[in-house]
This record gives sequence, structure tokens and C-alpha cells, in this order.
Amino acid sequence: MNMITARDGAQIFYKDWGPKDAQPIVFHHGWPLSADDWDNQMLYFLGQGFRVIAHDRRGHGRSSQTADGHDMDTYAADVAALVSELDLRRAIHVSHSTGGGEAARYVARHGKDRTAALVLIGAVPPILVRSAANPNGIPIEVFDNLRAGVAANRAGAYWDFIVAFYGYNRPGAVANDQIRSNWMRQAMMGGAHPQHACIKAFSETDFADDLRAIEAPVLFLHGEDDQIVPVAISAQVGAKLVKHATLKVYPGLPHGMATTHAELINADVLHFIRAQVRASEARRIVVIGGSGLIGSKLVDLLRRKGHEVLAASPETGVNTLTGQGLAEALAGAEVVVDVANSPSFEDKAAMDFFLTSGRNLLAAETAAGVKHHVALSIVGTQRVVDSGYLRAKAAQEALVKSSKVPYTILQSTQFFEFIERIARGALDGEVYRLSPALMQPIVSDEVVAALADVALAPPLDATIEVGGPEAIRLTELAREVLTAQEDPHQIVADAHARYFGAELDDRSLIPGRAARLGSLRFGDWLRQSITVD
Repeated sequence: MNMITARDGAQIFYKDWGPKDAQPIVFHHGWPLSADDWDNQMLYFLGQGFRVIAHDRRGHGRSSQTADGHDMDTYAADVAALVSELDLRRAIHVSHSTGGGEAARYVARHGKDRTAALVLIGAVPPILVRSAANPNGIPIEVFDNLRAGVAANRAGAYWDFIVAFYGYNRPGAVANDQIRSNWMRQAMMGGAHPQHACIKAFSETDFADDLRAIEAPVLFLHGEDDQIVPVAISAQVGAKLVKHATLKVYPGLPHGMATTHAELINADVLHFIRAQVRASEARRIVVIGGSGLIGSKLVDLLRRKGHEVLAASPETGVNTLTGQGLAEALAGAEVVVDVANSPSFEDKAAMDFFLTSGRNLLAAETAAGVKHHVALSIVGTQRVVDSGYLRAKAAQEALVKSSKVPYTILQSTQFFEFIERIARGALDGEVYRLSPALMQPIVSDEVVAALADVALAPPLDATIEVGGPEAIRLTELAREVLTAQEDPHQIVADAHARYFGAELDDRSLIPGRAARLGSLRFGDWLRQSITVD
């Protein structure tokens, strides 16, 4: 059997099923049961791809029947020992009844750095027993009678306790003998003394401070007809103490609803867990130039992936040239993607834009603690040195590389969407005079997809490339576009024709062998997108 040794030498039994690298779910059982009470849930969540762990509380099930340590502090410390031994991280703790007190204390006092979320099902927090501070609680005499029954005839007391536990005493309810027998099997595995002592722990411990201290999201699930732990003094009070609480009350359901209505409870717990996983993976990303062709598409894609994205541009009050709004925009950002472009392609204007904007942006990122700077640049910046615009992009890349912010530079080939603009800009009298050099253009959507992947991956501190699936001469690209537009002008191939101020050869704008390549071919895109006037 799987056992871990607690700090006082107690042996704590546990089950551990599923892939060791999957997100763990730790189950905490109620009184006076064992890990077996979670068999349904463990098999269900195992089937959903989780690693599932459940232990027998000390004195219960197969764990040591110790003489002492039957208090919530020790129970929580035992859980901490188990979590540490198995090195569980980002764990979801799912608990029932007494197990809810154990789990709440563990998360509050031991598990803040290892816990992703907490689920409390019919759980005892914040406190059950009536007192001057808790006038609506359960009278102490109820727990005294329970202790007396366990001491006098444990099996008989448990057999009767089951009836209210599962709501079998309600009109029309039919007792399930298999469920009742399984409950008895678990209860009688534990020790009489530990179970007797546990009554004080689950009834008199005040968990209010634990609930207030929990930073992780907490889901409270409770049956409206819970006769063991009434919802009015437990979940409905406790949910108000937790910073990030969700409460769901099920009309007519009993204390043992995780067994009687397992399918319903499992689905709700899974929905909550999935939501927390998505939330925990969400990042705050700022897209500089978020209103342009690439920027707006990138913002939309990242938001669809569940991330918090700010589209930063002068239109939204963020100006990288003046620094206006930068500090506010970058507050709390993990990733910044810079796709902003110079409004002018004139040599000096482009250089001034990229240097000024780059310096301001990188300084603000350093101050804000940004973890990843992603810059969109152009394939060929190091080869086409006669182009003032590409020299400006090369200078921008140099700034990024010399900054203290971890980075990835994504160099892209020309976009399909800009080929027509390039062609029409080459009109020389009655002809279009263009370089016949090879290009490997790519549709902007595939550049956006690559940028999103880069932004969500760790920084490479390197430059990578993305391009289209095929190399085509610029003159041929222009001919296809202009023919589709029924433009009558002739296209002339001229090796000395300038492209952003520079002559090209067949290697100037072609990505390397390691480049990520898109799949959409230019001709296919053109047929889909060009409308003949």
C-alpha cells in the first residue's frame, strides 16, 4: 500500500492514479469515511486526464490509528506532508464535509504556492457549533449525543447516521442498501478513538480566518436539504468570507449528494476546474500597433484564446513616440508584441520612428517588469542594406537585442495584402517597372498565427523567420494581381528597379531553411480575395 510518514511518524495511506505530469486533484473525505468515498470522482476525473490523489485521514481507513493528532492543524500538516512527498503543484483540492475543514486549513496555512483552486462540497467551514459568536450554529448537545452514540455502539450510531446523511428519511426517498453498506464498510475500517476525537475537530474548529486567508478561487457546492451541515450556517456564510468565491446550492439535495447525484456534482466540479485552468493560463498582453492590419487581427486571436489583451495605439491613448500612456498600458503586462509601423517610409523618418519608439517602449517594459518582448520585423534586414527603411528595421532589432527585456524577433516576408500596393507604387509612365527578384510572400493571417504562438511561448532571445509556401518573382506576383484587376499597363522586369530604395537579388527577401512556412498559396488567396471591378 502507498504510505507517507507524517512528522510524528503516523502512516498516511493514499491512492495516486494517472499521469504524473497531469494536473493533480487531491480529494479530502468526510467523517468517518475514507478515500474510498471518492471512488466515483477519482475514476471520473482520471478519465478526464487528471492525476487523482486521495488519502485516508489519520485514524480513518488504512492510515495509522494514532492516539493523538486528531485536530485540524495536524490533519492539515498531514496533507502538507503528502503534497510535499508527491511534489504536487497547481493542485485542485476537492473536499467534502470534515474534509472541507481539513482542505481549507491546508490551503490557508500550507498550500498557497501549490494550490490552483479549492472545492468545498457540503463542507463544515466556517464553524458548526453554536456559541455567542455563532448563535445560529448547531447546539453542542447534538455533538455530545453523537459522541455518546459512537462510544456506546459505534456501528449502530453509524447505521442510523446514514439515514439523514443521504436524505433517506425524506418523503418518497428510497434507501440504497449498497450505498449504505459501503458507507458502513468505510466507517468501520477506522478507529473508534480517532473518529470519536474527530467530532470535536469538525464541529468546534473555527475556519473563518482560514477562509479569509485563501487567495485561490473557491467553489462552494451545497445541498439545500443538507441535514448534517445546514447550508445556512456553512456555505452561505463561508462564501462571503472568501476573496474569490462561487456558491451553488442544489434544491432538495442531501449532505451526501456527491454520491447520490455524482453525475451532476462531477460535471459542475469539472466545469469549475476547466474555468480555473483557463484563467490561470491567461496572460496580460499588450499589442503595440494594435489597430493596424496585423495588430488588430492579433488582438482578436489572442482574446479568442482567453487572454487579456490591450490594443495600444495613439487612438487608445498610448503613444510610443512621446511615451504618453506607456506606463499605464504596460502595468501588469507579461508580454508586449510590437507590430507598430512607421507612418513614413522616408529614410530619416523611418529611422527616427523606430529608434525613438523602440527606446521608449523598451525602457517602459524594463520598468514594468515585462517578461517577453516580441518584435515583428522583415526578412532581409541584414542583407538589404541599401534600403533606408530596412536599415531602420535593423536598428530596431539591434535595440531589442541590447535591452534587458527577454525577447523574440519574428522576421516575416512580405504580406499578400501589400503586393498590389507595391506594384502600383512602381508605375513609371505607362509601365510598372519592378525587380524580377524572388519573394516568398505570406498571407497576414498566418503571420498573426505565428506571432500568437511566439507571444505565448517562452522568449528565445533569438530571431526566427516566417514566410509563404512558395518563392515567386515579384514581377509575376504583380502580374497576377494587376491582371485580376484588369489593369492594362505593361509590367517590365528591371534588375535595377528599387524596392524600398534598394536593388534586390534572388536571396534578398527569401527566408532561411529553418523558417516557419505558411500553407496558403498566393494564387489561391488571390482567387478568394480579389474582386474584379
